[in-house]
Order: sequence, then structure tokens, then C-alpha cells
Amino acid sequence: MSYQTLLLERQGHVVRLRLNRPDKRNAQSLEMWRELKAVGVALEDDPEVRVVVVSGEGHSFSAGIDL
Repeated sequence: MSYQTLLLERQGHVVRLRLNRPDKRNAQSLEMWRELKAVGVALEDDPEVRVVVVSGEGHSFSAGIDL
């Protein structure tokens, strides 16, 4: 599945999840929350996933909520 605000990379049992709005310092939007929920549900149902590493694309992890 493809996402607008997230990047997913899988290597074996590890999934790397990156917030992908570097131009907005990865501020969390409603769209990002919806995508995070969808990713969480999908990964929870996958018995092969053991670790999810969350980071931010660019220089910031997250500036908080995009009001």
C-alpha cells in the first residue's frame, strides 16, 4: 500500500516507518493520523513483524500537530 505522509521500509522482521512531511517538519496532520492507524492495523495483523522503528524524514522527528 502507498501512503502520502509516511514511508515504509521492511527488512526481515523489522519495519522502518518514517513520517514524510519534511517541508512541514513532519507536523502531524489528520491525513497522517489516518495513515498511521491503517499502518498500525496492518502491521498488528502481520505475525512476521517484530519491531517497528519510527523516525522522521529530514531534520526533525515531528514539530507536533499541524493546526
